[in-house]
Amino acid sequence: MVTHFIWPDERFYPQDIAISSRFATGDCSDKGAMIYSEAAYLFSDFPMILIERTSPKHPQATALLKASHALMQSLFPPEDNFYLEIDDLCVPSIRFFTARKGDTIFGTGALAIKDGYGEVKSMFVAENARGSGAADALLRQIEDEARAENLDWLKLETGNLLHAAHKVYARHGFTKCRPFGDYPDANSSIFMEKRLTALSDDEG
Repeated sequence: MVTHFIWPDERFYPQDIAISSRFATGDCSDKGAMIYSEAAYLFSDFPMILIERTSPKHPQATALLKASHALMQSLFPPEDNFYLEIDDLCVPSIRFFTARKGDTIFGTGALAIKDGYGEVKSMFVAENARGSGAADALLRQIEDEARAENLDWLKLETGNLLHAAHKVYARHGFTKCRPFGDYPDANSSIFMEKRLTALSDDEG
């Protein structure tokens, strides 16, 4: 049996070990469930973040999504809110992930598969878990899922007041871009993108 203990990045953060389905092999299901051995006791004093595929209708995930929607409604006008409703996250083109420690879900994120690119959606971490590394772990999982789907780009729309989110996206290599897809050029929107594949000779 293979043991999967994965830190948030190459550095060691003993206070916040992340186990992500991106590193699983034959020991996990397509739902991202992780199997790990009795060697877990070596790290039993450290809280671990598990990133996994989850139904958006899981009660804890739904509660977080509703909290996220309420926050967006309080910050931006209705015409500038582009979050997906819970039922919209349950379609085959969406990969929905949660971050949890033990039985507690405290973060969400999703990949929407589009024509030639993936879109980051529903990124939200509970207030008491911000700074834990959950957003980074979720975003890495989303990127890995996009690469597995052979998508060339990851794109996203975020609010201009969400400065902490901007820093997370920039840290992961996203840069500002023009509006994409069906988005209007809304005053409170910031659009970002990240290239996942090398440029072809024609594009270069």
